[in-house]
Amino acid sequence: MREKEQGSARKTKLGLPKVAEDIQKLVLRLHEETGDGYTLLGGLLKRLGYNISRLTIRNILNDASHDPSPEEMPIPGMPYCSVMPM
Repeated sequence: MREKEQGSARKTKLGLPKVAEDIQKLVLRLHEETGDGYTLLGGLLKRLGYNISRLTIRNILNDASHDPSPEEMPIPGMPYCSVMPM
């Protein structure tokens, strides 16, 4: 009887390759300098010639434990546009 074949010894990784380390450093540096969120950072990077998705930027910032700035986080119960009485 023929022995059962075990398949390939080399297993390939699934998914996209990791983002280059220099791009990760650039994303973190831009976030620290500007304090911008994911979408604005994506626009800045696009102007510099890098086409990186908002989700990738979010993953880079989350992996580095960078949270959005307190100014960007809405305060519960506060309206987006507040008008001061005259």
